Amino acid sequence: MTETLQSLLLDLQSKFKTPTTGVGSLLAHPLSGELPHFIALNSENVPCVLLHATSRSETLVPPLRLCGIDVAYGVQCHLELPGGESREQVLTTITCTTSDPLERAFFLDTCESLLRIVGAAPDLQSVIAATEHLVNIFQRLANPTRQSITGMIGELLLLDLSPDPIFAIQAWRKHTDDRYDFSYENVRVEVKATQNRSRVHHLTYEQCAPPQHAIGILASVIVESAGGGQSLTELVQSIERRVGADREAVFRLLEVVAETLGDSLVGALGERYDRGIAEDSILYFDLRAVPAIRGDQPRGVSQVRFQSDLTSTKPIAIADAVTQYPLLGRLLES
Repeated sequence: MTETLQSLLLDLQSKFKTPTTGVGSLLAHPLSGELPHFIALNSENVPCVLLHATSRSETLVPPLRLCGIDVAYGVQCHLELPGGESREQVLTTITCTTSDPLERAFFLDTCESLLRIVGAAPDLQSVIAATEHLVNIFQRLANPTRQSITGMIGELLLLDLSPDPIFAIQAWRKHTDDRYDFSYENVRVEVKATQNRSRVHHLTYEQCAPPQHAIGILASVIVESAGGGQSLTELVQSIERRVGADREAVFRLLEVVAETLGDSLVGALGERYDRGIAEDSILYFDLRAVPAIRGDQPRGVSQVRFQSDLTSTKPIAIADAVTQYPLLGRLLES
């Protein structure tokens, strides 16, 4: 797509100042390029994305109606196109049911990811799989926030800088309460981001005692807000471009972001930070060498958490560690 769904929707709205569609009719704008899909407005002036599938199901596929989004498969649609043409077509309809402008913008951005993944000739099963991911993402918007935007930017920045972002997404945590942010075989990486110049981070006893066979790395990042900097949306889109059409990687990226930021995600998408400062600030530390509470914990004591000041701790060079732990070279920029 050479134009965004948002710009196409605005063009559609300008051509139909007052929607005149009847119930079941849609004002539709074909997507640019070779995609046989549409952006549309229904009779209630609500934005929809319409997907064409190359196959149909012999049985009824139940619709999905959850948290701000409705999906219906195999719907006979009456389309009214900007040039005056009318068309009947069987399509999957994805409707944004929220009236919040920011949530609608997120809907359109997320549908752009979906369109890149399904491509020009998806079969119905591919459409179903993609829309189920989309609904899962929107469900998470009702959950409470589980991490700061600063922390999220730190993790995403390392993903975007990773030599192998698909591998990094596979190694990425599933939940915020996982012990490490990235874990794969004999590699453990915990990312800590701060808005302060001082590198003082919260750690746990368990994080500072990685398994004997594994290397444990603390990646410390300074994230400063900047009005003209890179937005959270742009950072996520940059990672998406790097992973290309890998459906599982893209949706796992979006699902973890939604799971982590929950009900603060939509408002956070416009937050901007100074990427140059953040990249230049990244330092790596051996988790076995950072200031920490060590030794045996008293019986009955768990979840020990503390602040660790890294001011006097010497950082390590990832390139040196890669010689012993090659997987680290796929995860972190050296």
